[in-house]
Amino acid sequence: MKKFLLFVALLFVGCASKDEGKATNEIQRQMLIHTQKVKFTQDGENAVLVLAYLNPILKNEEESDIFALSLSPKESKIENLHIFMDENEAVLSPLNADDELKKYLIQSDYTEYFKASFPFKDAAVISVRLCLGADCFELSFQKYSKSMYYRSVDIDTQYN
Repeated sequence: MKKFLLFVALLFVGCASKDEGKATNEIQRQMLIHTQKVKFTQDGENAVLVLAYLNPILKNEEESDIFALSLSPKESKIENLHIFMDENEAVLSPLNADDELKKYLIQSDYTEYFKASFPFKDAAVISVRLCLGADCFELSFQKYSKSMYYRSVDIDTQYN
């Protein structure tokens, strides 16, 4: 009887951790809808900047528009990087290894992550300019209602 109870307890714990990982993977896949990338060359080295709009995934974030910026490879030296939405410039802050925002991103050991936030903009499309010195790239993100893409932890139930 003890062996049976131990088996059932281990099965329960194994299933719970698997469901949590499945939910995290689903959130990361949803995040790809709100992600854009730019390949650039600086000082003869190629690198990629990936900008992800996090507000659709974050709960109750209505005070600011939050983005995650990824730089690959992380050994790349970015000089004079500025991010603008309209006339507002974002303050870049590095994400720590255990930062809560990193769970929404597909992670790599070769990538460095930053957080950029702007005052909330109530518009259907928001445009963000990434400027590396004299070179600027403009990325546009479509804002959708959360009800259009939100999926609960229960994958079989979609609320839209």
